[in-house]
Amino acid sequence: MQIILNSLNMWYLIPKNFIEIYYRDTVNTLHTDQDKGDGNLKYILTGDGAGSLFIIDENTGDIHAAKKLDREEKSLYVLRAKAIDRKSGRQVEPESEFIIKIHDINDNEPKFTKDLYTASIPEMSGV
Repeated sequence: MQIILNSLNMWYLIPKNFIEIYYRDTVNTLHTDQDKGDGNLKYILTGDGAGSLFIIDENTGDIHAAKKLDREEKSLYVLRAKAIDRKSGRQVEPESEFIIKIHDINDNEPKFTKDLYTASIPEMSGV
């Protein structure tokens, strides 16, 4: 199963099982070559946050973040995906595991308690 990442409105095929993302509504898309677009396959997502943080469209394989992901809460998610034949209930390919790493962004502004700060540095100090 291929994992496709949408980053800055450009699509990248990620051949490895490690994906790094920044917060976006669409996290990635799962796709198998067995999918002929006739609706016979169902995509299933399990693992950390599946069904609550990460929602998969079972028809298209599109995975969406259901809320803003915060690195301070959790920096890494391990997910597993599979494609099932709707008629037979059998997997069409082995289950794929991938890791989503959340990058830290400066989402908390620095706060200063004073209006003015002073410091002194001795002459000829090492930097």
